[in-house]
Amino acid sequence: MTLTRRSITEVAKNPGQLDKLIHAFRKIQEADPGEPGNPNLKSFYVIAGLHGQPFRGAGYANSAWWGGYCHHGNVLFPTWHRAYLFHLERALQAVPGCQDVALPYWDEMEDELPEIFLRPKYKFTNEAYGTAPIDNPLHSYVLQQGFFDKLARYVKSEGNDEPKLQDYGKHTGYRTVRCPYSGLVGKDDLKETIQHNWMVDAMGMGYADKVLNENVKRWLHSGVIPGRDQWDSGYVGAKMDYQRSLEAPNYTVFSNITSAGRWNDDNISHVSSPDYRPQNLNKYVSPLERPHNSMHLAVGGHDFPDLKENEVRFKAANGDMGENDTAGFDPIFFFHHCFVDKVFWSWQEYNRKKIEVIPDYPGTSSVDEQGPTPKMVADSALDENTPLYPFKEDPVEDYGRYLTSVVSNFERKSFSVTLRTLTRACNDQDVASTRRLGYIIIII
Repeated sequence: MTLTRRSITEVAKNPGQLDKLIHAFRKIQEADPGEPGNPNLKSFYVIAGLHGQPFRGAGYANSAWWGGYCHHGNVLFPTWHRAYLFHLERALQAVPGCQDVALPYWDEMEDELPEIFLRPKYKFTNEAYGTAPIDNPLHSYVLQQGFFDKLARYVKSEGNDEPKLQDYGKHTGYRTVRCPYSGLVGKDDLKETIQHNWMVDAMGMGYADKVLNENVKRWLHSGVIPGRDQWDSGYVGAKMDYQRSLEAPNYTVFSNITSAGRWNDDNISHVSSPDYRPQNLNKYVSPLERPHNSMHLAVGGHDFPDLKENEVRFKAANGDMGENDTAGFDPIFFFHHCFVDKVFWSWQEYNRKKIEVIPDYPGTSSVDEQGPTPKMVADSALDENTPLYPFKEDPVEDYGRYLTSVVSNFERKSFSVTLRTLTRACNDQDVASTRRLGYIIIII
């Protein structure tokens, strides 16, 4: 199968293609999630929940472990999310009549969100899909099942002596939200969230979209990420960071913030050093994960209780994309990560390097940044051969061997790619190497 991933902006110019994409998303969002022990792997609820909540394994109630399968702050960040997109794309293609659907990307070199993500309702141009307007499945998602946050913790906020419970639990029927809305519905937040969201609505039609677009533009072009190191002080926005990430010298430091932090510590003079020059800070390596994080916060907002007042972008905004626990339930998550994956492809093409991990480097342990994920042991070494749980060769049928990062290598890949700006045609040998999964992706 050969599929072409395009910008969602380009797809939206073709009503037939957009109709089919919307139809496929609607169907997987409507699919029954199944039962514990027998989940429906074609259900959006199940797929979205693989990233974070609802937690499973030791991470369900033990904060030393991570209850989602996703990897952040380690070398599996790009490849795990690539496999995740593969699963979502396969589920979309399993919808009858949608076998040629490819997941578009949100082109984050543009300054605003594509209009399709802001539209609450959608009306098909092809009446075979229905004649009445429907809730736009790319705008939000209504959870078919709720979950409790067993790791909710009390946090003191600035200027408030009373600690506040930071609770990311959700109820059945909860609808995902984005900045400037809040999605915190725990016992300490519910009343404030209802009042805050009412005030946003009271500002009139178009206000929330305007604020969201302003926040996205701000993060693309400026901003300081709270709690980062000295070499981060020159941060100039996600757009420049994506471009800088292509200059990373090897996969390990390209892949994640933990490894890049060590690389920058080793290669940039300490502030107390005689040869320290502030202008040299712009020579730091920017890992792919960092602008990725920025855009999560741009879309979700991030007014956490323990943030200082000057670090808050929009007061009381806590949309789902701003928190790992819930980000996967916002449909825009997958379009965002499709662009992140496009940048990953670009780095591979530009550098012509295999995915090789520097042994024992920061970012190569399962306890780096987030804690071990289900099926992984504490402090296990991560490399290109580590299984990308829970994804198999056929993820929606739960069949075949577990995927590893090796499938993302140009030399031994099961995915083939052509890029618009850094073109590499798929030759016969490349195409032959894809036949185990039969999956060729063209990104334009």
